[in-house]
Amino acid sequence: MRKAAQQKSDKNKNMTKKRKQVIVLVSVLAVLLIAGVITLVFIFNKGISASKDADELLDEYEQESTTENGEDEYSSAERNLDADAIDKYDVMAKLSIESLSLELPVISKMDDEALRVSVCYYKGAIIGEKGNMVITGHNFASGAHFGNLDRIKIGDIVSLFGPDNKEYRYRVYDTEVVNPDDIEALNEYEGEYALTLLTCVNNGNSRLLVRCTMSK
Repeated sequence: MRKAAQQKSDKNKNMTKKRKQVIVLVSVLAVLLIAGVITLVFIFNKGISASKDADELLDEYEQESTTENGEDEYSSAERNLDADAIDKYDVMAKLSIESLSLELPVISKMDDEALRVSVCYYKGAIIGEKGNMVITGHNFASGAHFGNLDRIKIGDIVSLFGPDNKEYRYRVYDTEVVNPDDIEALNEYEGEYALTLLTCVNNGNSRLLVRCTMSK
């Protein structure tokens, strides 16, 4: 009898121990799930905020691009060499990709703070010059900035509008995913006037290059 009672007691203790372990495990999983949801919401909201900042900057840039009577204040060459200062950012062009329903101001100098506001000029030729102009931007989870750039297709049109509102049209001829340290990939382009769009993919472990050449 005593042995049976002892076995029953031990069994109850083991069951109680297992229940506690299950409760602890469920609690840990719940905390991790909540933390994950909060992180996703935070990342998504960063994209929404970035999109709003870019829209406001683009509105200001477009207002400053023309005089009150709608005529250009400066020539294209003057504008390209001396980009408009909008608040603390110099905006050198407007980027438009109709197939992605995307319009963004292109900030003339890149740094971490500027990239949180909009896409930035990275290197190469400036708008209207021969060579390859490289524009880079964040890949926000919300789809802001270059968050949907991986949806672009060969043949899509990418337009740049200078401060004089002259349109420079480029056609996508290639997309490529490269390693982050493959700098030479940015020096590859077709045609006299080229444009490359650059963003991070694969959780920042790779770079997506969208290669464009000026369309006649």
